[in-house]
Amino acid sequence: MRCLVVVLLILGCGSVMAQAPAPAPVPADTPPAAPAAEPAAPETSEAKVARLVAEGDALYRERFRLTTWREALARYQEAERLDQKNFEVLWRLARQYFFLAERASDDDSKKDLGMRGYEWGQKAIAASPLRIEGHYFSGIALGQYALGISVVKALVKGIDGDYTRAIGAALKIDRSYDQGGPLIAMGRYYYNLPWPKYDGEKSIQFLKEAIQKGDKLRAHFYLAETYLEEEQYADALREVEVVLSRKLSPGQGDYADDLWFQQQAPALKKKIQEEMD
Repeated sequence: MRCLVVVLLILGCGSVMAQAPAPAPVPADTPPAAPAAEPAAPETSEAKVARLVAEGDALYRERFRLTTWREALARYQEAERLDQKNFEVLWRLARQYFFLAERASDDDSKKDLGMRGYEWGQKAIAASPLRIEGHYFSGIALGQYALGISVVKALVKGIDGDYTRAIGAALKIDRSYDQGGPLIAMGRYYYNLPWPKYDGEKSIQFLKEAIQKGDKLRAHFYLAETYLEEEQYADALREVEVVLSRKLSPGQGDYADDLWFQQQAPALKKKIQEEMD
């Protein structure tokens, strides 16, 4: 009897053991959570100015698109509000106002925008007198102001002296700047002067040197106009053909400026041909 009980106990334990659930699998180790990223440091004023200048420059290079004109100006203006003595901002404001003045469709706008460019250029000169940009852009902006009020009135006001001082200073620093820009400015100065101050020979001399320094289409276009004024029609036609035949590509040279003068060249060519007939 005792043996039977023992046997039953053994069988009962085996049944219980057989029915016991299998142990749950041990989970793999969970990797620790990554630390939360630290918030980005706020943009410094200096970094923001540099960013705004870079954005303005990119828009300026695209100025053959009308929509960029005021956008570029807005970037430079915001940069100037953050750093009012920053030379790199000041001369760019002078450059942008010169450009807007040159493209202005009426004399009042040309006058106002040209004077603003001149004033910003003067601030750039005060910030860094040994750099060329302030002298150059204040000078050519003043030239637009003179065209806006008329060259005769500008001469009466003595503006020609301010112009030649500014461009003369630029010539002393670097005649090749802006692909011969100071040379172009002086060549155009002698062309725009009324008789008896007009000097076609000096205009041609400066513009030819500018072409040697930078070969900008602006220089060829202006040289064609001077040759036309001098009744050297074959030379004028040759120069305008240079402007028309140049293959332009964005990113090469001053594409926006070259494109502008190439677009004006057909009308000039027609004018030359009419004089030749």
